[in-house]
Amino acid sequence: MGGSDGDALDNDAIIVIDACCCSYEGCLCSDECIGCMASETLCCLEMEFCCKSGTESLCCICCAIRCVSPTVCIKSQGQVCCLAGAAAIPCDEEVPCMVGMFGIVCYPSFSVCKTLGEIKGGGVEAEGEGGDNSATD
Repeated sequence: MGGSDGDALDNDAIIVIDACCCSYEGCLCSDECIGCMASETLCCLEMEFCCKSGTESLCCICCAIRCVSPTVCIKSQGQVCCLAGAAAIPCDEEVPCMVGMFGIVCYPSFSVCKTLGEIKGGGVEAEGEGGDNSATD
């Protein structure tokens, strides 16, 4: 359960509804949608809380504050039941630069009601489809 960064949110499973450059909002439609969590980083200070079943306890049962090696200036991600969102300055792997509204993402790839994982991998699928079409001509 959770993302590659060790928190309780799998960003790649979020269906992106709105996105503007370094932030996005969306929905989780899986068994991980029950509960709430947040993880925020400001330079080298990380604050985290989690009230989701099936996750490991944090330092103070459901919350923790710790120093980490800086990777971004500001990063925030959170979830309340099926609603989730994230922002990062500068953008990173979990919060890529995207532009979209009403479930239609125009950048980095065109997609409609897709998960973040599908959007990030969208360029590869489009190239494969183009290759297949040229082979049938």
